[in-house]
Amino acid sequence: MLNKRFLLLIPFLAISFLGCQKNNDKAIAPFSTSFSPIGPFEVGDNDYDLTGTAKPNKAYLYIKEKMTVKTKTGIMIKTQVTNLHEVTKGVAYTLTFKLPIKSSLTYQGLNVLIEFIDGSNETVHSFSFNLMPIKPETINPLNYINDYYVLEDIVVDPDNYSKKKYEKIRFDQTLDYFNVDNYYLLSLKDTNITYECPLPFSSCIAHLHFVDYMRIFPYLDSDEEVPTFDIPLRTITTSSGVRFAFPTSMYVNPQTLEMSLEARPGFVNTSNFYLPKNRCEELLDQVFVVEVKDFGYGKTSFSWNVRYTNNNRLIGDCSSSDYCVIGEVTNG
Repeated sequence: MLNKRFLLLIPFLAISFLGCQKNNDKAIAPFSTSFSPIGPFEVGDNDYDLTGTAKPNKAYLYIKEKMTVKTKTGIMIKTQVTNLHEVTKGVAYTLTFKLPIKSSLTYQGLNVLIEFIDGSNETVHSFSFNLMPIKPETINPLNYINDYYVLEDIVVDPDNYSKKKYEKIRFDQTLDYFNVDNYYLLSLKDTNITYECPLPFSSCIAHLHFVDYMRIFPYLDSDEEVPTFDIPLRTITTSSGVRFAFPTSMYVNPQTLEMSLEARPGFVNTSNFYLPKNRCEELLDQVFVVEVKDFGYGKTSFSWNVRYTNNNRLIGDCSSSDYCVIGEVTNG
């Protein structure tokens, strides 16, 4: 009786083993694809060569690839189909389609479908993504302290679209006052804009703007009746986002702490932005404005006010002060 049970058990194990194999095969996609993130595009841009690689996870005697482009409302725009060809398991090949950006991209956006079709005209693998053109906007950072400002479909990863289709901005670490405890200087080191995107941060145009009613900065002021000045700011990419910093090379008078963006007699090179001595009271509660244009791939613009609130006086002449400016050497 034991032998009969053993003989019956062998076919059952064999069927179970084959069933496991079949399930494992189903878990592997017929094709593995690798396309880099693309975008951004503007209305009227030239057509774009969408290029990536495809690696079959099984052999096909006949396979063709098809791109279908529609409006996001479903209106057909274009199809492009490759010739039938043979592919070998594990051997990657390059695939290129021409996206009709110039003739077809509007502010309604595009939907793109890529299909891998076998010899029996069956789709064995596919992926799709949407594209939207840049439409720059000006936003208020106060509205996006806890929630992200989201730009969808500006920069996308074609074959990983569900996870990588957003440019996100959040203003959770922006100053509303300069946190200066000991020195006659301004610092932007505590600013940070949380930033997420399929591509690394690109660029922006940023300035620190000030209306100098009291004419405190004579070497920075414009010639207008009410003088103003703009200090260009640079961006530093961090692990969590983007922060702003002053230029790596400015100039300061060590005796008066007056600033200049140009070299002058008696001024020394500095990467810090100092405030003139004995003018602190005139600066209290004065508003500096961080103005940013063309931020990231969506070219978003925004600004926020930063007040000066400190009145400590610890910098002066080197002979009579706890701190003084002798000179600095910075890397350009």
